[in-house]
Amino acid sequence: MKQEQRSIRADEALGLELYQFKGIKQNFATHFHDYYTIGCIEAGERIFVCNGQEHRLQPGDCMLINPFDKHSCEMVELAPLHFYSFNIGRESMGRLMQELSGCRSLPYFKVNALYTPEWGEAMQRLKLMIEQNRPEAVRKEAYKLLMQRLLAAYSQPAAAADRPEGNRKVQLVCRYLERHYDRNVTLDELSALAGLSKYHLLRLFTREMGIPPGRYQQNIRIGQARRMLVHGAMPLEAALGTGFTDQSHFTNYFKNMIGLTPKVYRDSFQ
Repeated sequence: MKQEQRSIRADEALGLELYQFKGIKQNFATHFHDYYTIGCIEAGERIFVCNGQEHRLQPGDCMLINPFDKHSCEMVELAPLHFYSFNIGRESMGRLMQELSGCRSLPYFKVNALYTPEWGEAMQRLKLMIEQNRPEAVRKEAYKLLMQRLLAAYSQPAAAADRPEGNRKVQLVCRYLERHYDRNVTLDELSALAGLSKYHLLRLFTREMGIPPGRYQQNIRIGQARRMLVHGAMPLEAALGTGFTDQSHFTNYFKNMIGLTPKVYRDSFQ
């Protein structure tokens, strides 16, 4: 039986990362990233849930995920997944928007699943150009054309997106967890901060954010660790620097959320 393959390739000229998963059988629990993900299913089926909306994706279908969109992905009948995605940081997206429109205003994708084959075909062409290391000018032209079409069809300025403002106490807890990601913050501490009972806060936070406070903090930690690894930190250094006391726990959580081990992720940038 052919082993699963997981790889990542950074294209600095385009300002993106190309993720490729082949033959994997892994469910991804509800989580979020601080970057944009534009992905495509090559083989297998997936139940993709994003911001509370469920989508059944088949080969050729695509997904559009904004930074901080809560999403999960589950197998269908244990079918192995072949999937790839372009992951684009907010800074890179801002530079792209400046080139395309003259304004660095970040976009917000209004839909999270695309079922039109042409998008998968356009993404496949760009993926092959990156894999084959085609000339930078050729890759950039294909990338800009794809993004220009996607953004025109499915996005609006993030500032104008019609999204609920959110409960103020929940937002207060989120900001606190983001500032103190490198230490274990207790539910008692958050309860006192919000002025709510522990159980009321837990129910309110989970209903509002889609995940409980502890998992929210773990997502923030993994995002910080990812940045450290990109800049050359060793996995142990990234684990300790983001509040993990056990490297094994860090590795498992990182792989469950990102799909790659911290070492493989780091090595792709060195």
